Amino acid sequence: MQYRGIMPLQRATRSCLYSFSFRSHSSSANTNCCDVAPPLEPLVPPAPGTVKGHFHHILIKLNTPAINDTGNGGPGHTSWPSKVERHPTILRAFRSLASYRAATGDDSGVKITAYDRLDGTTTTAPSFSSTRKTGSRKDDEEEELCDLFIFPTGVRYHSLPVSLLDAVVAHGVSGGGGACSGSGKISNLSSLKKLPAAALNALETSDANEKKLYLFVCCHGSRDARCGVLGTALARELISLVKDRQLEHLIEVYSTSHIGGHKYAGNVIAYGGSHPADGDWYGGLHAAHAEIFLDSLLNMEIGVDGGAEHPALREYWRGRVGLAKEEQIELWEAAGGIESGAESEVEEGGEEES
Repeated sequence: MQYRGIMPLQRATRSCLYSFSFRSHSSSANTNCCDVAPPLEPLVPPAPGTVKGHFHHILIKLNTPAINDTGNGGPGHTSWPSKVERHPTILRAFRSLASYRAATGDDSGVKITAYDRLDGTTTTAPSFSSTRKTGSRKDDEEEELCDLFIFPTGVRYHSLPVSLLDAVVAHGVSGGGGACSGSGKISNLSSLKKLPAAALNALETSDANEKKLYLFVCCHGSRDARCGVLGTALARELISLVKDRQLEHLIEVYSTSHIGGHKYAGNVIAYGGSHPADGDWYGGLHAAHAEIFLDSLLNMEIGVDGGAEHPALREYWRGRVGLAKEEQIELWEAAGGIESGAESEVEEGGEEES
């Protein structure tokens, strides 16, 4: 049984793209504010065990007001600051997580990143966040809102008041935080009672998400141009393929801020509660690989242990959410053994912090 059969599976041909490096895209014509990537180092092939162990991933939508050409063959999201964790909304999410950990003693790994759509348009939004009139206060002040995902539970909020991040983060990463299953259906009604009414109103529970696959591609050019160039080109090609095949109801592709492992660019995380590759991380993917990557995901048989076992994806597989580095290596070896030229590396101190 296949997850979704669309086109015949092709054999991946891996291009030798791991020996080149980029020029810095700091020319005056393309410089945006002060977020210019430093000189770049060569790429290296992806390897299993290069994903720092974590159990939850929170993605908060931050608009990218401008999409500028990097000068290296493709556009990049230079409007995101190089350190998005300093943005007030992201910072608040980190503080909410710290408060939850202090109160519960739960120190399980949680990754927090920004995300946005990458549709090729240029917006002129004055800030990263959206606002609305509260209508509930005498001065009718504006309230900051945000959209966010929490994986692997598949929880999704739209126009959530930022003031409720404390409650939503704590609920999303707690043991009973799976308010929605990966299918988008409510799976733990009792846990919802812990959420404020305004958070429940922002919670998306549509059955339309039941079979969706979400692909998050690191396009954080101001952090590292390898991701800005290769990631953005890959994301655009994936979006184009999804549109050409009219698969928007099944697959959503987003850009994301730094997730870890610049040298493995392009990096992609796949989420989909009913998909065998749910929570898989991939690296070394470029625009030329987009079709075989998408075909492999769509044609993946139920029962296959995601990219760790799929023959066309194994060489790009870096790890999986919920597994320690050693467990990622063990899974990859058990799924197919150590292949020639793909020896695993486990970087000291956590690769994705670089």
